[in-house]
Amino acid sequence: MIDRNALEIVLQMGGEMFGRTVFGTEHLTPEIPKLSNEIASEPTQLDNAELSLLSDLLFEAVTDSMSAFENKKIGLALSGGVDSSLLLYLLRQCCKNADVVAYHSDWNYPPKSELEFAKLAAEFTDVPLKIVDVSPDKQIPHLDEALSRTKTISYTTVPVYMVFKKMADDGIDVAVNALGLDELFAGYTFHRSYYERRRFRFVPYSAFLLKYRIVQAAARRYGSDKAWFLAHVAPHYATRLVKDSHVDIARLYEENLKASTMWTSMHNFLLDAMAYNWGNLIARPAHANGLEIIFPYLHNGLIGKCLEYHPLAKINKAPVRELMRSRYNFPEEIARRGETWDKVGWGGTGTPYFQDASYMQAIDPDPTVAKEWFTDHGVRKLSELPTKPTVLALKMALFLRTAEIV
Repeated sequence: MIDRNALEIVLQMGGEMFGRTVFGTEHLTPEIPKLSNEIASEPTQLDNAELSLLSDLLFEAVTDSMSAFENKKIGLALSGGVDSSLLLYLLRQCCKNADVVAYHSDWNYPPKSELEFAKLAAEFTDVPLKIVDVSPDKQIPHLDEALSRTKTISYTTVPVYMVFKKMADDGIDVAVNALGLDELFAGYTFHRSYYERRRFRFVPYSAFLLKYRIVQAAARRYGSDKAWFLAHVAPHYATRLVKDSHVDIARLYEENLKASTMWTSMHNFLLDAMAYNWGNLIARPAHANGLEIIFPYLHNGLIGKCLEYHPLAKINKAPVRELMRSRYNFPEEIARRGETWDKVGWGGTGTPYFQDASYMQAIDPDPTVAKEWFTDHGVRKLSELPTKPTVLALKMALFLRTAEIV
């Protein structure tokens, strides 16, 4: 039986957090430490000695993680961004006897395409690149298989499943993923917004979340970091879509995330999501295709050091970019990617799906089943899916599909 409370968390948080998973309790990523409340007061920029230590830790993380696969065939998921491009370089340096192949998922959606950067990274590291077409119409034949075998409503798992399936078909021995650098080096716009947050804002009044299921309630809160945080990570718009839920986001925050400083709370939230949400969403499709998956950046030595850095010393991966430029001689086109927070990648947008009529028709949910799970308002939102889709409705529809086939 699928817990409706867990469903609401999925709809609110955009993934499988706090409850860890809707469909089970298996965790496929290692336990990671939480950030200490003792935030470093200095330095706000790493000197040459610290950069050298960081470089050593990056090489050590990859060497240790891949020691058992020195003579194996390694498949790396390569987006063409800083994280995966750096990892490809490190793999080539640390695993000289391994057969490394890069795999890029191409959405055939030019506004969000990263293909040119993936090609540049592969050329720079002299690694063969294979391109997997994951445009929405190509995902349709894999929908039921991917959702049932990975047991998640996240539509992002389908293209990931397709990439790992291609790796398995090619005889890859172990898959490698660059998860972790955004979280460890403050690479999200969420980190930037922390420094830009206003002291006066409208946010959900979480203590009374359940009382306002039809009309979206907001309370004016002044000077509340907690309110700012919850407004970002727990938007309340989904609560009126799900039946029989008693989840209190504020309580979950208090029990799982709250720390004495807001930076620590925010960082712990992202570390938690990395290990238990995104890590599992990546690991499940790999395991479903018979592949072991390694996350080299989730290395205790590297994590421990990164958590010691002052927030401003690592904002938007500044030390990593410096290493790529000054010591690893990366092409500037890759090193500067996202440096001005101009994220180009797919990033979870539903637009490619919405523009493909065949995909929207394939996931059109059964209104009878929808009534079992969603309020009248939620059913209406689902009924608009083919003509006026939203990412939230897409998640709801895929939940119903998954509940049917699991």
